[in-house]
Amino acid sequence: IIEQRLEELESGKAQDIIGRTDDEYRPNGTYCVGVRWDLFTKQDLIEIVTVRVLKILRVEVLLSD
Repeated sequence: IIEQRLEELESGKAQDIIGRTDDEYRPNGTYCVGVRWDLFTKQDLIEIVTVRVLKILRVEVLLSD
């Protein structure tokens, strides 16, 4: 499942993953490692993951050159 998730992230689906996870777990306040439902909105989390993925992709490009 890790490889599958990495493939999803590489193909630009990070926002979808965060959106689905937020929709599923936020309403009940389910504990998720690294997530504070009370501090961040769904949009905040999507923006955070978008920036992180872009930084990772940029590093991969630099390393491949």
